[in-house]
Amino acid sequence: MSPTPFHALACPIDLSPLRPEGKSWVCPQNHSFDTAREKYVNLLPVQFKKTKAPGDSRQMLKARADFLQAGAYDFILDAVCAPIAGSMSRSSSDPFTVIDAGCGNGYYTSGLKSWLEKAGYGGAFSMLGYDISKEAILMAAKRFNGIAWAVATSKRIPVQEGSVDALVSIFSYPVFGEFRRVLKPAGMLVLVQPGPNHLIELKQRIYSAPKIKPGLQNNHGGLFMESDEIHISRRIAGLTRRNMADLVNMTPHAFMGSRQKIEEFLDNPGDSITADIFIRVLHPV
Repeated sequence: MSPTPFHALACPIDLSPLRPEGKSWVCPQNHSFDTAREKYVNLLPVQFKKTKAPGDSRQMLKARADFLQAGAYDFILDAVCAPIAGSMSRSSSDPFTVIDAGCGNGYYTSGLKSWLEKAGYGGAFSMLGYDISKEAILMAAKRFNGIAWAVATSKRIPVQEGSVDALVSIFSYPVFGEFRRVLKPAGMLVLVQPGPNHLIELKQRIYSAPKIKPGLQNNHGGLFMESDEIHISRRIAGLTRRNMADLVNMTPHAFMGSRQKIEEFLDNPGDSITADIFIRVLHPV
């Protein structure tokens, strides 16, 4: 398979189709959005922002990029890619369209692109990664080619209705109504969410009373039918102090927990840490 341009963008203001005009994207009502020099488009109008610079900070993004590059979470990428590659049609002449919702710095998006290129199903595919953080999209656009990048929010996905074959949401907040709107009737939603024991060793060390979240709830309001659920609990060993610091700093625990206790944990983190995740595969009803 080979990547093709993503042409299913929609105006974030009125959700009408966007068409490329030079270096801009324009809708029938003449709302216009420029493509940045780094080859991404900002589809997050100011009225959709709650803060001047929403999303993860540059420090969190840098830590996440460094940690993911070390490969400790590549098992998550493999588990996400497998059902998507398995759903691709060998005979369809239309490009297989994929969205990574809340894509961060694009690490998983790029990994999924590599999977699809190697899948051997023939045909073409198009990919969009979007995130509410402009800093995240800047990092992704500078590093990864062959993917469309946009600053956007899942509360109003700037994508045309019923145009997407597969949507992935990895550790990001799911907005099921919008996910359902953009997916094709036979489309697929793949969610990655933390389990109750995710990073439990860290939580027990930096909080006096760590909150243990319950198992997953079917909170999609009947918009989806769940076809598979995979629970993976893996103890990750061999992390350096730098790896562990990146892991802490890429999560909200970096500013929610006691800084002193975080430093004490990093000085003596133990020989492993638990990655506890659920992967859910859902289809529109």
